[in-house]
Amino acid sequence: MILDLGGNEDVDVLNDEDHDISPNSNEFMQFVEDRDKPLYHGCTKSTKMNGLVQTFNLKAKHGFSDSCYTDILILFHTLLPDGNEVPGDLNVDAKKCPSCDASRWKLAKDGSEKVGVQAKTLWYFPLIPRFRRMFQSTVSTKELIWHARGRKKDGMMRHPGDSPT
Repeated sequence: MILDLGGNEDVDVLNDEDHDISPNSNEFMQFVEDRDKPLYHGCTKSTKMNGLVQTFNLKAKHGFSDSCYTDILILFHTLLPDGNEVPGDLNVDAKKCPSCDASRWKLAKDGSEKVGVQAKTLWYFPLIPRFRRMFQSTVSTKELIWHARGRKKDGMMRHPGDSPT
């Protein structure tokens, strides 16, 4: 059941003329199709999506390098029967982005590529260990939670946290 802001039921959102299909929907639909595609012909235990997610979890859990992960995928591709759905390569050694054709490497001031210095890097910032360290001391814990317990709540604005928004 779909409700609009006024509480009216049965709002027809699928036939809305302003609703356009995103250009990225084809890529998403490919992932949806991979969810049901068997890993190889006759396989009933795993799908392509399930197999890739499990190998990505192993990569993250054990800290495999990108080249090691690619080698494992190539090994799985050769061990499974012909026509399997395991990708043999994930474009780890690609020089350009497959979708926008931009360089993978940072550019120097003279315009040449700095090979080995990636243009974009995804950094992981583990929050839970940091929070545990912050709340280990009773003194720092009192300072970290002062806004919830130590402030006066009499309607006067003394801190931005007292604002009505």
